[in-house]
Amino acid sequence: MLRYSLKRAGKAKSKKRVSNFSKRQKEVSDNKLVLGDDNESEDQEEKELEKNVLGGENDLLDHLNIIDQEFRPKLSYDSVDERLTEDDQREKSHKTVYEEKQPAWNDEDDNIILMNRKSTIQEKVNKGIVTSKSQKYSEHLKEKYMKITSQPKWAQTKKKDKKSGSDDESDEDILQRTGNFLVKSQVLPSKTIQVQKCCNLNDEARSQTVVKSVEFHPKAQVAVVADFSGTATIFQVDGKYNSKIQSVHFDNFPIHEAHFSTDGEQLITSSREFGHFFSYDMMNGKVVRIPCDKGMDHMSIKKFEMSPDGKYIVIHGRCGNIHLMTARTKEWVSTMKMNGEVYAVSFNRDGSKMYTHGDLGQVYVWDMNSRLCVHRFYDEGCVKGSSLTVSPNQQYLAAGSDTGVVNIYETSNLENCQNPKPTKTLFNLTTQVTNLKFNCTSELLAMSSFMKNNAVKLVHFPTMTVFSNFPLFHHNFNRVNSLDISLNSGYMCFGNNTGTAFLFRLKHYSNY
Repeated sequence: MLRYSLKRAGKAKSKKRVSNFSKRQKEVSDNKLVLGDDNESEDQEEKELEKNVLGGENDLLDHLNIIDQEFRPKLSYDSVDERLTEDDQREKSHKTVYEEKQPAWNDEDDNIILMNRKSTIQEKVNKGIVTSKSQKYSEHLKEKYMKITSQPKWAQTKKKDKKSGSDDESDEDILQRTGNFLVKSQVLPSKTIQVQKCCNLNDEARSQTVVKSVEFHPKAQVAVVADFSGTATIFQVDGKYNSKIQSVHFDNFPIHEAHFSTDGEQLITSSREFGHFFSYDMMNGKVVRIPCDKGMDHMSIKKFEMSPDGKYIVIHGRCGNIHLMTARTKEWVSTMKMNGEVYAVSFNRDGSKMYTHGDLGQVYVWDMNSRLCVHRFYDEGCVKGSSLTVSPNQQYLAAGSDTGVVNIYETSNLENCQNPKPTKTLFNLTTQVTNLKFNCTSELLAMSSFMKNNAVKLVHFPTMTVFSNFPLFHHNFNRVNSLDISLNSGYMCFGNNTGTAFLFRLKHYSNY
């Protein structure tokens, strides 16, 4: 009986649980129905609103089909591959916009500042400069920069590639190509030379003493002017402003000779009154004193030269001694000796041969690899040699004497001949020839003497005739102490005894 009563009680409990669970499910389903009705009503309202504003799905498709039919006949494609989608067209237009390089930034002051605010300052610094006061100052600076240095490679825009096989060309391309036929003759005229007097090279820092040395930089468009006061000033060469870059002063050291190193990174100066050098490192801005080795045995440095290969500094010593010092470490390595005193030293283009001239009228030829004299000959009619130079093409050797005579030799006729005949003898100078300089093309020789006013002449090669229109009329150069011609023969400079460095533009040569 007890077991039966327990079973009965268990069944009653289970029935009660089932009835409670069914009630809960019914309540949940009722709630879902209520919520479902609300959501359906909200969705229906949104669809009606969307249809009123945007139209139905069918209306949108019909509208797109109409547009497609309107524009489809206007487009023709040769093949399916050439068809451009809307995304491709957007990408193409995006690329064409950014193919042209845009400036990194725009300065608002560039469009506001005009030359009328800067012209007075420019005219005070450089007299005789005429500026347009309505011009923008930024454009003026751009023109000045382009005259000093050409457009850098990173600023040049690449030309668009032309389709291969296309015969149609624009007028601009044709005019650019025909410009090559309008170039001046490459041969320098023999009778007259086109020379323009430019603003003096050292106008911004005029020297009050004798200018002893002027030289153009071997790589950059700058030049140095050194004087007796011990100051070497570096100028930017543009022919219009010649702005001063930097001045280096050596206390109590009157400069007699100044040369750039072959790599252009150093400026080396010497004085006849001292037995040491000064080297100015242009990259680091440091001045280093270079003492002479005891083996050189002299107390002053009259003149020195830099070898074209950049290996040696060649010092004119006493009693015919020629001292070699390494250009890198500034150490004495060897001494070569000639008879008499050495007054002039010159190298061929690669520095493998060295030529020296002295007071006995003999020219020595040295092999720089063995450091031995391989040949020597007498300079015809010369009692005392004073200057010497070799043309860059190694065809001519010009030797000057203390009487003003300049002999021109063919280097091919000098071998194994002790008394060669000069190809040409120039008598245009009447006093000691102190400077001889060929230009880079070996078709122009500049020669001068410091013992007479306006004693400067220019010689044409290969005719070996003197230009009749130089020196310029109504110009007084006084006594020319030094001269040099720029790297590409675009400029020529003279330094005189009144502290002026005259600058000339050789118009036949287009480059610096």
